[in-house]
Formats: sequence, C-alpha cells, structure tokens
Amino acid sequence: SSGINAEYGEVQIDGKVLLDKDLGETTFANFVYEGIMSTSVHCRRDLFTNIILSGGTTLTSGFPDALKNGITNIVDNRHRGKMCKVIAAPERSYSPWIGGSILASLSCFMNSLIVTKQMYEESGNIRVQRFFINPEKMD
Repeated sequence: SSGINAEYGEVQIDGKVLLDKDLGETTFANFVYEGIMSTSVHCRRDLFTNIILSGGTTLTSGFPDALKNGITNIVDNRHRGKMCKVIAAPERSYSPWIGGSILASLSCFMNSLIVTKQMYEESGNIRVQRFFINPEKMD
C-alpha cells in the first residue's frame, strides 16, 4: 500500500474513505479539482500533473491512489485527454515542517511575514487576519 492505516480505538481509517466522504456539496477530489480550475487557464496543465501531497493525513492507506482516481475520473468526464499526476513522496509527513523552515530562513520572512507578540497584543486576532488576508492595508 502507499500509506498507513491510522487506528483510533476500534476505528480504522482508510484513505479511500476520507476521499469518498461528502464534504457538503463536494467530495475531496472535487475540492482539489475546483481549486485547480480557479487558477489561470495557463497554469492548469502544470497543476493537474503536479498535485503534491503533504502532511500526515495523506499517509493513510490508499489516500494517494484514491485521490488520483477521483481527480482522474472528474478530469476524464470533463476534459478528455488531460493528464493527472499525484505525487506522494515517502517523506511527505515532514513536508509542512520542511516548507515552514525554508520559509522562516528567508530574509523576506523576518521583514514582512512575521507577527510579533507585541503586534498581537496590540491588535489581537484581527491584526493576524488582516496581516495574512490583505497585507497591503496594514499600518
């Protein structure tokens, strides 16, 4: 298998179950598809062929294959001939930490992407939300 089964008490979670779960109006595969389709038409081919999984939840058994199958089915039904590739590196459980550490090491991070304790205490959560949603409007 391409992942692990996560066991919680007597419940065993399978990646296929996570992907078949209806998230209100859409499935997880549809959510990924819609995210890609919301980008510029010029980027979509690269995005469909470079879906990169990261984080611990993606290690559940069958998750990469189920996501690839789900997105491939959507793409085949709507866009004949488009390719879909899901990349599931074995070290993907560490990918978020690695990405965060790379970002934190960049000089631009210290200059523009940091919210200090003092900034938070002065403005609270609203400052953090504005900082990341629309940084141009910050004081």
